[in-house]
Amino acid sequence: MPRCRCPSPGRSLCLASRGSSSVSVISVVFMMVDAIAKAKGISINTVNFKAQIGKGNVPVMLAKPQTFMNSSGESVGAIVSYYKIPLKQVLVIFVHP
Repeated sequence: MPRCRCPSPGRSLCLASRGSSSVSVISVVFMMVDAIAKAKGISINTVNFKAQIGKGNVPVMLAKPQTFMNSSGESVGAIVSYYKIPLKQVLVIFVHP
């Protein structure tokens, strides 16, 4: 079962990024975020900042940007800025083909 630990009590952001046009690569990365969400009881049910976002009762926010990797900074930057998440608390999950 995946573990997602926060380095401090503030909200952290875990996100997946589309790294390739390959459906299998995207699926693997998003499945990892979905597994973390399931383990932590987080429902990824909001669409905002060009991403699917999930927040729960734990200090973790999960995001699945709906842009390609080269444009995912638009989504990530907006989320980090809006929620004032320190960069050291951002975990990016990606697969390099």
